[in-house]
Amino acid sequence: MPKIHVLSKHIANLIAAGEVVERPASVAKELVENALDAGASAITVELQNGGISYLRVMDNGHGIAKADVKNAFARHSTSKIRSEEDLAHITTLGFRGEALAAIASVSKIDLFTKSVDEEIGSSLHLEGGEIISHEDAGVPDGTTVIVRDLFFNTPARMKFLRKNTSEAASVEQVVLAAALSHPTVSFRLIRDGKNTLHTSGDGNLKNCIFSALGSHFSSDLIEAKSVHDTVRVYGYTCKPVAARGNRTMQYFFINGRIVKSKLLSAALDEAYRDLLMKGKFPACVLFFELSPELVDVNVHPAKTEVKFAHDRQMFEATYFAVKTALQNDRGHVAAEPRIAPTVIRKEPEKVPEPVREIPKPSAPVTSIQQSFQMPRQSIHREVESQPIVLRDDSEGILVPPKFVEPPVVENPTAPVVDRVVSESKEEEVTPIKEEVVPEHRVIGELFATYLIVECENEVLFIDKHAAHERVLFEKIKREFGAIDAQVLLSAIPVTLSKPEQTALLQAEAELRKFGFAVEELGETSLAVCEAPAALDLDDVPQVIGEIAESLLQGNRLSQPEQVSELLHSIACKMAIKAGKRSADAEIHHLVDRVLRDPDIRYCPHGRPVSITMTRAQFEKMFKRTL
Repeated sequence: MPKIHVLSKHIANLIAAGEVVERPASVAKELVENALDAGASAITVELQNGGISYLRVMDNGHGIAKADVKNAFARHSTSKIRSEEDLAHITTLGFRGEALAAIASVSKIDLFTKSVDEEIGSSLHLEGGEIISHEDAGVPDGTTVIVRDLFFNTPARMKFLRKNTSEAASVEQVVLAAALSHPTVSFRLIRDGKNTLHTSGDGNLKNCIFSALGSHFSSDLIEAKSVHDTVRVYGYTCKPVAARGNRTMQYFFINGRIVKSKLLSAALDEAYRDLLMKGKFPACVLFFELSPELVDVNVHPAKTEVKFAHDRQMFEATYFAVKTALQNDRGHVAAEPRIAPTVIRKEPEKVPEPVREIPKPSAPVTSIQQSFQMPRQSIHREVESQPIVLRDDSEGILVPPKFVEPPVVENPTAPVVDRVVSESKEEEVTPIKEEVVPEHRVIGELFATYLIVECENEVLFIDKHAAHERVLFEKIKREFGAIDAQVLLSAIPVTLSKPEQTALLQAEAELRKFGFAVEELGETSLAVCEAPAALDLDDVPQVIGEIAESLLQGNRLSQPEQVSELLHSIACKMAIKAGKRSADAEIHHLVDRVLRDPDIRYCPHGRPVSITMTRAQFEKMFKRTL
């Protein structure tokens, strides 16, 4: 008896619907993408009960011709590709010809459409994929699709849906992403009778971000733009102090299509290395324009994952755009890029040095302690991205990160950068002139923690500890492997567990790179005979304990991410302590470093080094001006 059967068209469509239509948000995504492909300049999405009972997408695009209305809901029918060659250069958001058929097979649909070239439109009603009625209709140009009773004929699928509020939130995220990807299109979202999103469609990306994500988010953004080989990158990335607790606010758009990419996230993390607090992640809205032939969008049913022909190029393009934006951010409009955002050549062109300005705050400061976000205890950053050597410290300028092939995409935390470290010094770089220190006057010290500096028509409040910590971190990172160590007159005993002692003794060679030398003192203790010269001896046991803890967690001191983490800790312990008065010479030296070096913006844990108040802000607070 035959065991292999040819499935009916209805069952085949239900299977296909399971791949394309997971929830109301999947329906909204497909219909909105069709509206965008139709050239709409205004799109309205309305939903009720999370989009399960009612979801309407209306656009003013070019509509569907009468002759094509029935074919629109046939599986594998599309107007966007015709041949195999077309798959190599897809420029539309939709192209498979499965979405409408999949949606229709698990819902009840009403379609109203009119082509701009025809005088009369059409209406079509389907249930479970079957056409119930098809009539002429007097409707405006464009297309309106109403989806009712999603999964009415597949009740088992209903069990996997979340609460109406959760499903509605997912639909809202889809519309929000579509609005961000097309600032020239006006989007409106109506949720249970209330307008929850409206963008103007004026083409201004910053205005679109403001409308979609709110004023708080948009006020903490820095403009990022560069052209790297054949990839153009533009958009906005967040200031380090505005980092988020997760990656949900990372928006990447490839040729107008929102995508999820571990590769791009890893590059973003790399640009923010040593700038973020533990557990914080950068936010961004970044656009990438490249030839369609260099990206494959046909790798996932939802078309949210893509493959790049040149992973390294995409990694470097992201890194350069964001890193340059962070370097140029001084609280004002971004200056010209400090480096050319292209691969450094053997005979690099000279790059003019931009004028650096003092950072300005986005709002008047009412609490200095709060503005600096002083933690109650030391906070150490969790490094999640693959570490890449970012700087050639002998020259002090940015070096293109050495991209490591596919492992970066599959596992950004993989320790695959040994050759990166060894090759970074081989790059030829364009030297940069030393920054000029602007005229300033040190007014004094506040709470034995902050420095007050007058500079032209601005006042800077500098966090001594954060500034000194950053200076020291850059210094010991540059000198790593040859950190100045002092032989201690009296060895410092450190009590440990037996596993910790064993791990430290086995890592004795690596410890010397951090400036430490240890000897076995007993069964569960060590004697620290050498320590970094500038490290307070009272802090030696704590640093040694942190190193032991890291080793027991399976980390190796040769791993760049662990090196960075421990250098953070050492720099923090070596830095000026908050609440301790400083000598005048020390204060002036630190102020000069902060004003001269644009990289001293944030401490290695992500807290701001300085904040700025303008004379105008002071006068407004004292009611001297309106």
